[in-house]
Amino acid sequence: MSKITLKKVTAPEKDHEATIVQLTDETMTERKGKVINAMQNANVDTLVIYCDVEHGGNFSYLTGFVTRFEESLLILHQSGEAFLVLGNENTKMANYARIDAEVIHTPLFSLPDQPMDNEQQLTDVLAAAKIEKGQQVGLVGWKMFTTAGDNRKLYDLPAFIVNGVETLVGSSLASDCVLRAIDEVAVGKTEMEIGSHLVKYGQRTNVFPIAATGERFEHAVISPTDKKIKLGDKLSITTGFKGGLASRSGYAAASAQDLPEEQKAYIEKVAAPYYKAVVTWLENIKIGMQGKALYALIEEVLPQADYHWHLNPGHLTSDEEWMSSPVKKDTTTPLTSGMLLQIDIIPSVAGYAGTSCENGIALADENLRHALAESYPNFWQQIIKRQVYIRAVLNIDLPDEVLPLSSGVAYYTPFFLAKDVAFVKG
Repeated sequence: MSKITLKKVTAPEKDHEATIVQLTDETMTERKGKVINAMQNANVDTLVIYCDVEHGGNFSYLTGFVTRFEESLLILHQSGEAFLVLGNENTKMANYARIDAEVIHTPLFSLPDQPMDNEQQLTDVLAAAKIEKGQQVGLVGWKMFTTAGDNRKLYDLPAFIVNGVETLVGSSLASDCVLRAIDEVAVGKTEMEIGSHLVKYGQRTNVFPIAATGERFEHAVISPTDKKIKLGDKLSITTGFKGGLASRSGYAAASAQDLPEEQKAYIEKVAAPYYKAVVTWLENIKIGMQGKALYALIEEVLPQADYHWHLNPGHLTSDEEWMSSPVKKDTTTPLTSGMLLQIDIIPSVAGYAGTSCENGIALADENLRHALAESYPNFWQQIIKRQVYIRAVLNIDLPDEVLPLSSGVAYYTPFFLAKDVAFVKG
C-alpha cells in the first residue's frame, strides 16, 4: 500500500445539519415487519421490549421515541398486535408513536410519590397486554451477552419486570461537534471551554463527552475541568449521539518540534501506522466479508503485539454507541448491508499520546443505496459529497458500498494546532 503522509489539505465542510432526518412511515413499517419475521423464525410468540433513560434504542426502533425518566414496555405479538405500557408522564406519547398500539397505563413506571391512580399488579398489566401461559416470550433489553457460557437466562431488564413475565408464562452531529472543538483548540484554553462544543441542539449524548489535556483522570475526575491546555500536551476529544461517535486524539502542538524530546517520533511510531490501518479498514471492508477477515487485515498492518490494541477493531453502533461486534479473531459472522460500524482501532504505545480518528460508516448494497437516494435525497447528497472528499482529497479508494456517516470520516489532524495539516494516503 502507498505510504501515509502529512500535508496541508482543505478541511471537509462541516455538515451543519440543523435538521433531523425524519424516518418515513414506510421505513417504520419495514422495521416492524423485519422484527415480526425474526420472531416467526425463532418461534417467539411475543416480545417484551424494555426502555429507560439509558437504554431505549430497541424500543424507539419501533415506536420512534424513548420514555426518558420513566420505564416503559412495548409488547409486540407475532400477529402484529402491540401494547405500550407507560407511566404517568408518557401516556400522551402514545398519540405520537410510530407504531399502532393500545396504551396500558401503569403508575408503577412513574417517578416516586407521583399519583398511583389505576394501580395494578404488573402481572395484571402484562395479562391485559395478552401475555398468556404457554407462550414463548422474548425479553429485549439492549445488551447482547457474549460470554462463553449459556447467556439465554441473562436479562438486562429490572428484576421486577422479569419476575412479572416469568410469573405469567412459566451513527454527523458528533463529527461536527468534534471538528468544531478542534477548531477551538488553543494554548491557554481550558478543557471546559473545549468541552462546551461537544453538545449541540439539546441532543442527548450516548457517551461521556471527553475534552482532556495532559494526563487524564487526575484526582479520578472524568469530566472536563478548568485545566488549561499547554503546548505539547496530549489531547483527547470525544462525543457521541444517536447514530455514532466521533473521537480524536493527538497533541496540542503545531509539529513534532513542540513535543518533548522522547515523544518527537510520535508520527512515525504511532500516528502514521495507525492511520495506515484506518485506510486499510476503509478500503477493504465489504459486504459478505467475515469478521475475522477484517480483524486479520488490521492485525497485519498494525500488529497487536507492537501496538497493544485490545478491543475489537470495529463494532456495530446505533442508538447505543457500542451494540456488539462482528469483528473478532475467529468469528465467521459476515458483514451485511445495513450495518452501521465504528472505525474503532485503539493502539497504545508506551511513552506516547494515544491516536484516534474514529467515526462511523454504513454498509449498503445497491438496493439499499437506491432506496436511500429515493426516500432520503438530501441525506444521500451528503453521503456522495463525503465520498468525493475522501477519494479526491485524502486519496482513499473508498468502495461505493461504504457510506460515510459524517464529514469527518478519515480526516485526521494529529497536531491540533496545525489545523490544516492532515494525513493523506500517498
